Amino acid sequence: MRENNNITMRVWLGLSQHSVDQSWSWLDGSEVTFVKWENKSKSGVGKCSMLIASNETWKKVECEHGFGRVVCKVPLDCPSSTWIQFQDSCYIFLQEAIKVESIEDVRNQCTDHGADMISIHNEEENAFILDTLKKQWKGPDDILLGMFYDTDDASFKWFDNSNMTFDKWTDQDDDEDLVDTCAFLHIKTGEWKKGNCEVSSVEGTLCKTAIPYKRKYLSDNHILISALVIASTVILTVLGAIIWFLYKKHSDSPFTTVFSTAPQSPYNEDCVLVVGEENEYPVQFD
Repeated sequence: MRENNNITMRVWLGLSQHSVDQSWSWLDGSEVTFVKWENKSKSGVGKCSMLIASNETWKKVECEHGFGRVVCKVPLDCPSSTWIQFQDSCYIFLQEAIKVESIEDVRNQCTDHGADMISIHNEEENAFILDTLKKQWKGPDDILLGMFYDTDDASFKWFDNSNMTFDKWTDQDDDEDLVDTCAFLHIKTGEWKKGNCEVSSVEGTLCKTAIPYKRKYLSDNHILISALVIASTVILTVLGAIIWFLYKKHSDSPFTTVFSTAPQSPYNEDCVLVVGEENEYPVQFD
């Protein structure tokens, strides 16, 4: 199916005007500090607005009419000012020295803050953590990552159950015994190295959590409902396309029906009368 540029090249904006004597305002309540009206003026008619992708300008439109795509925006705020945001996650560096009996004691430092021990998934994130540590960290050169060696399938895994998509190991002997092995980030080089999970104390903990909007706006039920709606829409679209194809194919061929193809007997009044007479006087046998 060919895309309709009248739809794909137009995006609804959350900028509207309640009445002609009021100024334009964003629906989320934020201040209007920038506009880009078509032809450098408030062109068009209507109290709603659209972004026209072809010329990257805004246009006034009627709120009840018009077609276009919708782009949603949600707040990307970390829990408090003590957290640092990077990409779609929030980070906190707990500079508290604690005595621990197991790696779970370290994890508890993070879970108490609604987070988990840090996981790293790309070079940019690793560089961000390294740069931040150099500015804020006053602990040892090596700091625990939220990683452990799973003896069940002989692989390293993140405690937060995220996928292992990136690593930055130093050159170490791969034949070493990896039971009770965790990972440490060396803050001077940014490389990772293996070490024993059974630490007796830590000088601080790195914690990470997803930006709260994922939990606030995207509950499990919401995700399930959205998936069902999308799946239903796709199915209905496919069925509609099939029905339309069959209809067009059928309409292009000579139109025939059961009634038009069935042989028709010519109408004969005499035949009808004869049948009636025969029915009225049944045949008798001597």
